[in-house]
Amino acid sequence: MQELTIDAAATEPPIAATPRGPRLLFIDNIRWVMIILVVSMHSADTYSPLGNWYFTDRSPVTTATLLTFAAWQMYLQAFFMGLLFFIAGYFFPSSLQRKGARKFIRERAFRLGLPVLFYMFVLGPITEYFVAHSWNSTEPTSFANEWIKHIRNGQFLQENGPLWFCLALLIFCVCYAALHRARTDAAIDASDSPAPGNARLIGFALVMAAFTFVVRLIFPDGTSVLNLQLADFPQYILLFIAGTHFARGHWLQELDYRLGVRWLAIVLPVGFA
Repeated sequence: MQELTIDAAATEPPIAATPRGPRLLFIDNIRWVMIILVVSMHSADTYSPLGNWYFTDRSPVTTATLLTFAAWQMYLQAFFMGLLFFIAGYFFPSSLQRKGARKFIRERAFRLGLPVLFYMFVLGPITEYFVAHSWNSTEPTSFANEWIKHIRNGQFLQENGPLWFCLALLIFCVCYAALHRARTDAAIDASDSPAPGNARLIGFALVMAAFTFVVRLIFPDGTSVLNLQLADFPQYILLFIAGTHFARGHWLQELDYRLGVRWLAIVLPVGFA
Protein backbone atom coordinates (compact mmCIF):
# COMPACT_ATOMS: atom_id res chain seq x y z
CA MET A 1 0.00 0.00 0.00
CA GLN A 2 1.43 3.34 -1.01
CA GLU A 3 1.65 5.90 1.78
CA LEU A 4 1.77 9.65 1.33
CA THR A 5 3.09 12.13 3.84
CA ILE A 6 0.96 15.06 4.93
CA ASP A 7 2.92 17.46 2.72
CA ALA A 8 2.42 15.26 -0.30
CA ALA A 9 -1.20 14.67 0.48
CA ALA A 10 -1.76 18.40 0.75
CA THR A 11 -0.72 18.86 -2.89
CA GLU A 12 -2.87 16.02 -4.19
CA PRO A 13 -6.38 16.64 -5.49
CA PRO A 14 -9.25 15.17 -3.46
CA ILE A 15 -9.47 11.43 -3.93
CA ALA A 16 -12.35 10.69 -6.26
CA ALA A 17 -12.61 7.08 -5.07
CA THR A 18 -14.03 8.13 -1.71
CA PRO A 19 -17.28 9.98 -2.42
CA ARG A 20 -19.50 11.18 0.37
CA GLY A 21 -21.51 8.25 1.67
CA PRO A 22 -25.23 8.16 2.40
CA ARG A 23 -26.48 10.17 5.33
CA LEU A 24 -26.58 8.11 8.52
CA LEU A 25 -29.93 8.95 10.07
CA PHE A 26 -29.16 7.18 13.33
CA ILE A 27 -26.13 9.46 13.79
CA ASP A 28 -28.42 12.46 13.27
CA ASN A 29 -30.74 11.09 15.94
CA ILE A 30 -27.90 10.60 18.42
CA ARG A 31 -26.56 14.07 17.69
CA TRP A 32 -29.81 15.98 18.17
CA VAL A 33 -30.56 14.06 21.35
CA MET A 34 -27.12 14.99 22.72
CA ILE A 35 -27.65 18.65 21.75
CA ILE A 36 -30.97 18.69 23.62
CA LEU A 37 -29.19 17.22 26.65
CA VAL A 38 -26.51 19.93 26.41
CA VAL A 39 -29.25 22.59 26.42
CA SER A 40 -30.91 20.92 29.40
CA MET A 41 -27.58 20.87 31.26
CA HIS A 42 -27.08 24.61 30.85
CA SER A 43 -30.69 25.24 31.79
CA ALA A 44 -30.06 23.27 34.96
CA ASP A 45 -26.92 25.34 35.60
CA THR A 46 -29.12 28.42 35.64
CA TYR A 47 -31.43 27.23 38.43
CA SER A 48 -29.40 24.50 40.15
CA PRO A 49 -27.06 25.18 43.09
CA LEU A 50 -24.48 23.26 41.06
CA GLY A 51 -22.47 24.32 38.04
CA ASN A 52 -21.44 27.65 36.50
CA TRP A 53 -23.21 29.75 33.91
CA TYR A 54 -23.43 33.37 32.76
CA PHE A 55 -26.88 33.94 34.19
CA THR A 56 -28.22 32.28 37.35
CA ASP A 57 -31.53 32.52 39.16
CA ARG A 58 -31.00 30.38 42.21
CA SER A 59 -33.33 30.15 45.15
CA PRO A 60 -33.16 27.76 48.12
CA VAL A 61 -34.15 24.22 47.14
CA THR A 62 -35.18 21.14 49.06
CA THR A 63 -32.86 18.19 49.52
CA ALA A 64 -34.91 16.16 47.04
CA THR A 65 -34.60 18.89 44.41
CA LEU A 66 -30.86 19.19 45.02
CA LEU A 67 -30.37 15.44 44.63
CA THR A 68 -32.43 15.48 41.43
CA PHE A 69 -30.30 18.28 39.97
CA ALA A 70 -27.10 16.53 41.09
CA ALA A 71 -28.07 13.16 39.61
CA TRP A 72 -29.12 14.70 36.28
CA GLN A 73 -26.12 17.01 35.89
CA MET A 74 -23.48 14.50 36.97
CA TYR A 75 -24.95 11.71 34.86
CA LEU A 76 -25.02 13.87 31.74
CA GLN A 77 -21.53 15.19 32.36
CA ALA A 78 -20.28 11.61 32.50
CA PHE A 79 -20.97 10.88 28.84
CA PHE A 80 -22.72 13.42 26.62
CA MET A 81 -19.77 15.55 25.53
CA GLY A 82 -17.62 12.45 25.09
CA LEU A 83 -20.26 11.01 22.80
CA LEU A 84 -20.23 14.19 20.70
CA PHE A 85 -16.45 13.85 20.34
CA PHE A 86 -16.97 10.23 19.29
CA ILE A 87 -19.40 11.33 16.57
CA ALA A 88 -16.99 14.04 15.40
CA GLY A 89 -14.15 11.52 15.22
CA TYR A 90 -16.36 9.16 13.26
CA PHE A 91 -16.48 11.58 10.31
CA PHE A 92 -12.84 12.69 10.33
CA PRO A 93 -11.17 9.80 8.41
CA SER A 94 -13.46 9.89 5.36
CA SER A 95 -13.41 13.70 5.27
CA LEU A 96 -9.61 13.83 5.36
CA GLN A 97 -9.30 11.10 2.76
CA ARG A 98 -11.81 12.77 0.46
CA LYS A 99 -10.50 16.33 0.69
CA GLY A 100 -6.79 15.99 1.35
CA ALA A 101 -5.01 17.46 4.36
CA ARG A 102 -4.79 21.08 3.23
CA LYS A 103 -8.45 21.47 2.26
CA PHE A 104 -9.54 19.46 5.30
CA ILE A 105 -7.73 21.74 7.74
CA ARG A 106 -8.77 24.90 5.87
CA GLU A 107 -12.45 23.97 5.98
CA ARG A 108 -12.27 22.98 9.63
CA ALA A 109 -10.52 26.23 10.47
CA PHE A 110 -13.35 28.14 8.76
CA ARG A 111 -16.19 26.12 10.29
CA LEU A 112 -14.69 25.79 13.79
CA GLY A 113 -12.10 28.51 14.18
CA LEU A 114 -14.13 31.50 12.99
CA PRO A 115 -17.03 30.87 15.40
CA VAL A 116 -14.53 30.58 18.26
CA LEU A 117 -12.92 33.90 17.34
CA PHE A 118 -16.33 35.58 16.96
CA TYR A 119 -17.31 34.40 20.43
CA MET A 120 -13.99 35.38 22.03
CA PHE A 121 -13.96 38.91 20.60
CA VAL A 122 -17.66 39.77 20.11
CA LEU A 123 -20.38 37.57 21.59
CA GLY A 124 -18.49 36.57 24.74
CA PRO A 125 -17.57 40.13 25.76
CA ILE A 126 -21.14 41.33 25.13
CA THR A 127 -22.48 38.50 27.28
CA GLU A 128 -19.96 39.11 30.07
CA TYR A 129 -20.56 42.86 30.21
CA PHE A 130 -24.29 43.20 29.60
CA VAL A 131 -25.75 39.87 30.85
CA ALA A 132 -23.41 38.28 33.38
CA HIS A 133 -22.04 41.63 34.65
CA SER A 134 -18.79 39.79 35.39
CA TRP A 135 -16.50 42.56 34.12
CA ASN A 136 -16.21 44.68 37.23
CA SER A 137 -13.55 47.37 37.35
CA THR A 138 -12.68 49.37 40.45
CA GLU A 139 -14.39 52.34 38.84
CA PRO A 140 -17.35 52.13 36.44
CA THR A 141 -16.20 52.29 32.85
CA SER A 142 -17.53 51.74 29.35
CA PHE A 143 -17.85 48.53 27.41
CA ALA A 144 -15.16 49.71 24.98
CA ASN A 145 -12.63 50.26 27.77
CA GLU A 146 -13.47 46.89 29.32
CA TRP A 147 -13.14 45.20 25.93
CA ILE A 148 -9.68 46.71 25.36
CA LYS A 149 -8.60 45.60 28.84
CA HIS A 150 -10.02 42.15 28.12
CA ILE A 151 -7.73 41.88 25.09
CA ARG A 152 -4.70 43.53 26.66
CA ASN A 153 -4.55 41.31 29.74
CA GLY A 154 -5.01 38.10 27.72
CA GLN A 155 -8.32 37.24 29.37
CA PHE A 156 -9.85 36.58 25.95
CA LEU A 157 -7.80 33.37 25.69
CA GLN A 158 -9.99 31.82 28.39
CA GLU A 159 -13.25 33.34 27.15
CA ASN A 160 -14.45 30.97 24.45
CA GLY A 161 -17.49 29.95 26.55
CA PRO A 162 -19.52 27.05 25.14
CA LEU A 163 -17.39 27.24 21.99
CA TRP A 164 -14.60 25.40 23.80
CA PHE A 165 -15.97 22.33 22.04
CA CYS A 166 -15.22 23.86 18.63
CA LEU A 167 -11.73 24.87 19.77
CA ALA A 168 -11.02 21.36 21.04
CA LEU A 169 -12.27 19.84 17.78
CA LEU A 170 -10.02 22.19 15.81
CA ILE A 171 -7.02 21.08 17.87
CA PHE A 172 -7.98 17.44 17.36
CA CYS A 173 -8.33 18.12 13.64
CA VAL A 174 -4.82 19.54 13.31
CA CYS A 175 -3.30 16.75 15.42
CA TYR A 176 -5.15 14.07 13.48
CA ALA A 177 -4.06 15.46 10.12
CA ALA A 178 -0.46 15.84 11.32
CA LEU A 179 -0.28 12.22 12.53
CA HIS A 180 -2.29 10.70 9.74
CA ARG A 181 -0.64 9.19 6.69
CA ALA A 182 -3.12 9.15 3.83
CA ARG A 183 -4.26 5.64 2.97
CA THR A 184 -5.96 4.34 -0.13
CA ASP A 185 -9.72 4.12 -0.14
CA ALA A 186 -9.40 0.34 0.26
CA ALA A 187 -7.60 0.86 3.55
CA ILE A 188 -10.38 3.14 4.72
CA ASP A 189 -13.16 0.78 3.69
CA ALA A 190 -11.64 -2.46 4.88
CA SER A 191 -11.23 -3.70 8.41
CA ASP A 192 -9.25 -6.69 9.57
CA SER A 193 -11.09 -6.96 12.86
CA PRO A 194 -14.78 -7.27 13.68
CA ALA A 195 -16.77 -4.77 15.70
CA PRO A 196 -15.79 -4.82 19.38
CA GLY A 197 -17.65 -7.18 21.64
CA ASN A 198 -18.21 -7.19 25.37
CA ALA A 199 -14.60 -7.93 26.33
CA ARG A 200 -13.12 -5.11 24.23
CA LEU A 201 -15.76 -2.63 25.38
CA ILE A 202 -15.08 -3.47 29.02
CA GLY A 203 -11.33 -3.18 28.44
CA PHE A 204 -11.77 0.20 26.77
CA ALA A 205 -13.93 1.44 29.66
CA LEU A 206 -11.30 0.33 32.19
CA VAL A 207 -8.51 2.05 30.26
CA MET A 208 -10.56 5.25 30.03
CA ALA A 209 -11.35 5.13 33.76
CA ALA A 210 -7.68 4.60 34.67
CA PHE A 211 -6.51 7.36 32.32
CA THR A 212 -9.09 9.75 33.75
CA PHE A 213 -8.15 8.85 37.33
CA VAL A 214 -4.43 9.55 36.74
CA VAL A 215 -5.08 12.84 34.92
CA ARG A 216 -7.44 14.04 37.66
CA LEU A 217 -4.73 13.35 40.24
CA ILE A 218 -2.44 15.71 38.33
CA PHE A 219 -5.06 18.23 37.19
CA PRO A 220 -7.97 18.49 39.67
CA ASP A 221 -11.42 19.34 38.41
CA GLY A 222 -11.51 23.00 37.40
CA THR A 223 -7.97 23.17 36.00
CA SER A 224 -8.24 24.59 32.51
CA VAL A 225 -6.10 25.77 29.61
CA LEU A 226 -7.85 27.94 27.00
CA ASN A 227 -11.06 27.14 28.90
CA LEU A 228 -10.51 23.42 28.24
CA GLN A 229 -11.18 21.43 31.41
CA LEU A 230 -8.17 19.10 31.44
CA ALA A 231 -9.72 16.60 33.85
CA ASP A 232 -12.38 15.70 31.27
CA PHE A 233 -10.09 15.29 28.28
CA PRO A 234 -8.99 11.67 28.78
CA GLN A 235 -12.57 10.68 27.92
CA TYR A 236 -12.80 13.15 25.04
CA ILE A 237 -9.49 12.06 23.49
CA LEU A 238 -10.13 8.34 23.80
CA LEU A 239 -13.70 8.54 22.49
CA PHE A 240 -12.57 10.72 19.58
CA ILE A 241 -9.93 8.12 18.70
CA ALA A 242 -12.55 5.38 19.09
CA GLY A 243 -14.78 7.25 16.66
CA THR A 244 -12.06 7.26 13.99
CA HIS A 245 -11.52 3.50 14.45
CA PHE A 246 -15.25 2.80 14.24
CA ALA A 247 -15.37 4.78 11.00
CA ARG A 248 -12.51 2.92 9.36
CA GLY A 249 -13.99 -0.44 10.32
CA HIS A 250 -17.63 0.51 9.65
CA TRP A 251 -18.31 -0.96 13.07
CA LEU A 252 -21.39 1.09 13.91
CA GLN A 253 -23.26 -0.65 11.12
CA GLU A 254 -22.03 -4.04 12.37
CA LEU A 255 -22.91 -3.67 16.04
CA ASP A 256 -25.68 -5.99 17.11
CA TYR A 257 -28.84 -4.22 18.28
CA ARG A 258 -29.19 -6.69 21.15
CA LEU A 259 -25.67 -5.81 22.32
CA GLY A 260 -26.63 -2.14 22.47
CA VAL A 261 -29.81 -2.83 24.41
CA ARG A 262 -27.90 -5.06 26.82
CA TRP A 263 -25.32 -2.38 27.52
CA LEU A 264 -28.00 0.29 27.91
CA ALA A 265 -29.70 -1.87 30.53
CA ILE A 266 -26.36 -2.15 32.35
CA VAL A 267 -25.11 1.42 32.25
CA LEU A 268 -28.37 3.20 33.13
CA PRO A 269 -28.79 1.78 36.65
CA VAL A 270 -25.06 1.40 37.34
CA GLY A 271 -24.39 4.95 36.14
CA PHE A 272 -26.99 6.48 38.43
CA ALA A 273 -25.75 4.37 41.35
